[in-house]
Amino acid sequence: MENKIKKIIQIFSTSDVKHGLSIFGNEELEAVENLIEEKEGKLLIKCQIKDKYKIAKPEEIVRQLWIYRLLNEYNYPEKRIDVERVVYFGSRDSGLADAGREQLKFIDDAIEVTEE
Repeated sequence: MENKIKKIIQIFSTSDVKHGLSIFGNEELEAVENLIEEKEGKLLIKCQIKDKYKIAKPEEIVRQLWIYRLLNEYNYPEKRIDVERVVYFGSRDSGLADAGREQLKFIDDAIEVTEE
C-alpha cells in the first residue's frame, strides 16, 4: 500500500501528523495521491473544487481527502462545496474560513445526501 501513496507518505513524514490519514481508505488515499504533482522541486496538489494547484501540506491533503469522500462516497454535489470562503463580520473582511476537524467529523457522522 505504501508504494502506491509515496507522495502522501513523504508529506506526512512526521509521526505526529500521520494519524490524520487513519480514517481514510486505500481508494481515497490513492485517488488523492494521483492529484499530487512535483513541479520545480515542490509537491503540489490539484484542488478538486477550484481546479488550481496548492502546496501539498498535510492539511491540504486532508481537505482533498474529505472533498473526495463528499463527492464519491456521499455523492454530494460539487457545486455545493466551497473551500476557503471569505467571511465578513460587519463591514470588514475577517479572512478565510475553513472547516476544522470537528466540523468534518460531524459531516462524516451525520451527512445524508438526497437526490435533488
